[in-house]
Parts: sequence; structure tokens; C-alpha cells
Amino acid sequence: LAESLFIAKGFVVGTKGLKGKRVLLDVTSTDARMADILRLAVRGEPPAMTGAVRLTTSFDLPQGDRDVMDKLKLTGTVSISGATFNRDTIQDKVDELSRRARGRPEDPSISEVTSDIAAKFTLDEGVITLRDVAYSVRGAAISMRGTYALEPGTLDFAGTARLRASVSNTQTGWKHFL
Repeated sequence: LAESLFIAKGFVVGTKGLKGKRVLLDVTSTDARMADILRLAVRGEPPAMTGAVRLTTSFDLPQGDRDVMDKLKLTGTVSISGATFNRDTIQDKVDELSRRARGRPEDPSISEVTSDIAAKFTLDEGVITLRDVAYSVRGAAISMRGTYALEPGTLDFAGTARLRASVSNTQTGWKHFL
């Protein structure tokens, strides 16, 4: 897929009386790019994120006339290393998180920070459910879980964050002294 390598093993089977074929695959990759994967699921250029991906998933695409994203079922694990975001507004927030987590909230040399992400996931009925999400940037480790609905693009996540710096060192000005 573009510049990514995937290994898929499984079956393509038909059922008499049903339109189309069912695709059942076990998919793995140790050499994929996040940008290539995002181009499959999200419209628009450029892809929201880049990074190196390791992926293991079961892929079940049932027969029928429904939209692919509504009927596709995935279950697996993913890890993304060296992730960066192509939207400045998002990457700026990641950079700020790393600066504050390190106790250097005004240090302009901390920029273009990369993220590492690992999670267990399922995709069913157009909703991605993420469990055991481990998100880290230099200075911070965040664990969370939640859902992402593909069609409306809504997120619902909860979790905890551990920072290397004390809370007062994440702030500037008078907040720092409080």
C-alpha cells in the first residue's frame, strides 16, 4: 500500500444467495507508514499524522451493500513511533505538552516533538474503540482509553497523565508561584 508493506493471510469466500464476497484476513506489518494507513480511512491531504507503524489485526469485511467503513471489523494492536502531526495547531499542542512536562514551558528549542503511541483497538460499525492506549512524548506518559466515531469525527477519551516536572514547574508567571 503506497510505501508500506503488509502481509495478509486468509480467505475470500462467497455465500450462495448473498451479493459479493466476504474477506477474512490476518494482517501484519512491521514496516508501514501512518500516512499510508490514514489515506485509506480519512479524506483530505495531507494525512493528519506521520510515523512508523507496527500492526497486527484481524480483518473481516462481510458481504452486503452497506458502506465499507460501516461493515468493516478490525481487532488488533498498533504501535506508532516517531509520530508527528501535520496540522500546526495539533503539533504546537504536542510541543507545549512536552515543554511543560519537562518543566520548561517557555523553552522555544523544544519543538517538532515526536510522539510514540501503542494501543489495542477494535473497529465495528464505524467506531474505533481504543484500549490500553499508551501515548508518550519526552517528559510525559499518558494512559487512556476511548472511542473515535469515523463519520462524525467525534472523540471520547479519558485517562491519566504522568509528567516529569512538578505541577508548579509546568506553569509560568504568578501561576508558577501558586
